[in-house]
Amino acid sequence: MSNLTPEKSAALAAALVRLRAETLAKIEAATGIRAPNLSVWLRGKQQVLSEQRAVTVLDHLGVHGTRLRTDVLHSWRIRGGLDDLKTVLGLLLDDMQRKGTTLYRDNSNALRVVRLLRIPQGDQQVLVWVTVEPGLAAAADLMAEDLGFGSTVISSEPLSELPQDMAELEKALDRLHEPCDVSDIPSFSSLSDEVSELFVPGFTSNEPATWEVSEMDRLHAELMRVLGAGVTPEQIVTMLAKNFP
Repeated sequence: MSNLTPEKSAALAAALVRLRAETLAKIEAATGIRAPNLSVWLRGKQQVLSEQRAVTVLDHLGVHGTRLRTDVLHSWRIRGGLDDLKTVLGLLLDDMQRKGTTLYRDNSNALRVVRLLRIPQGDQQVLVWVTVEPGLAAAADLMAEDLGFGSTVISSEPLSELPQDMAELEKALDRLHEPCDVSDIPSFSSLSDEVSELFVPGFTSNEPATWEVSEMDRLHAELMRVLGAGVTPEQIVTMLAKNFP
């Protein structure tokens, strides 16, 4: 296998087994390779499996040759740390793929959170669900800058509600990148009556306080307005970079 030595192939397989929460019995049923041999191979004894059998195991685990398969929807689980994820990404992604990868997040504060990776691969893409679960050690969340990814998209809707069908999921992700229509969302100026009702120092019902709204206050209000309408921070950054180079 080009670019993957026997040692790296076993390390890659072991990391994927943990990420996928696979059992040796399940792998044996899918590949026909005995569980005891798999166990020894995953611990680094390369001579136990032939190269062809190693290829068979990796294919079952979602790797074709030296690339993640594009014909399956991958599902990985992280508990405690990112070592296994970094091992897989380090062995299978080149620099261009990392920079082209988009990390999708939502605003969930649950103990168990769902993230999604969209990885470019030629004219296709790899989709990976990543569930971050709490363990005895605090599970590290995924951050694009820590993993070398090019962008992050924050969904206003829970990612867990996105379609599980690959074709439908791709369409749903594309919609997250589309500009949102915020024309029907009240602007800051149109909310002046409501704003005047807010409590400020010196405010009384008989004598409204004299107070001024700074430009930064207006900017903050406008940002909150469009974010509330579903525009993502990534879209705002892209717009600013395009119009104010």
